[in-house]
Amino acid sequence: MLGSLALLQGKPDTAIESLEHALALHQRIGSPSGTAYTFAHQVALLTVADPEMAWGTMQRGLEIAERAAIRDHCIMMMHTAGIWNRLTVPDLASAAELVRTAAQHDTEAAPCAICTVDRHAAIAVSYTHLTLPTN
Repeated sequence: MLGSLALLQGKPDTAIESLEHALALHQRIGSPSGTAYTFAHQVALLTVADPEMAWGTMQRGLEIAERAAIRDHCIMMMHTAGIWNRLTVPDLASAAELVRTAAQHDTEAAPCAICTVDRHAAIAVSYTHLTLPTN
């Protein structure tokens, strides 16, 4: 929680430290949901500093999200973090694949009011990048 708040407040050093503590706690108690949630926030933070490390974290987070008690929510958060990450690099092919996967997941899962705002923004921005001419 503290890492998420620090991230939203624009305090990256505090966010990094708090997210590392949160991750250790979630892993120690065996919480895939907490681990995936923390990974999603780490991806958001790392995308600025080290996009490729963030991409690896997103992929690990997706694997863990599959085992989470709140699976759909965790998967949605990981997809969204991954889309933003791939748009930042830019790796539009991977962003497009994540958008396709996210759209498929949305047809199978119940909507999540928490994830929807950022998720729809990421998908909208990706469509803008994917449909604008490159020259």
